[in-house]
Amino acid sequence: MLQLIRTSPGVLISLGLIGAGAVVCLLVGFIMARTGASLRPLYWFFGFFMLIVAPQLVGHFWNARDAMKKEAPRLAALEQIATSPDPETRSNAAKLLFGPDANAQLVTDARKVFGDAFEQAELAQFAALPNGDSVLLARFKGYTAAEKAGSTTCATRV
Repeated sequence: MLQLIRTSPGVLISLGLIGAGAVVCLLVGFIMARTGASLRPLYWFFGFFMLIVAPQLVGHFWNARDAMKKEAPRLAALEQIATSPDPETRSNAAKLLFGPDANAQLVTDARKVFGDAFEQAELAQFAALPNGDSVLLARFKGYTAAEKAGSTTCATRV
């Protein structure tokens, strides 16, 4: 579930709206029930609210699920290129991650190349492409570690 929220913040926002709407309706309902007022307007409001927010939640969930399905092969390839000793597996993973011209022999562990900047990375791969371009892919446990590595890398390379 946490990966779905990372992929699509709309899921978190929709869940927050439903939770906040439920709390507000419960509080207002409690106050209305104590005063003896009819709860029909509250039922109408919550039903209308859910008619709007529930389809959004389903749509954001669907989009996040599709994005995770599309990213799954790339995440697996990043794991394979970092850990597999098999040259064929590394070659296929390099072509999937870095493009059809990528050479698996030119892919190195970026944690060794960039030093302290990527010490908190779970995986980090650096590839030099035949046309002179370079690509860096890294996976971190959290946003703050990734942001720190990015700012450190940009500051030291400029």
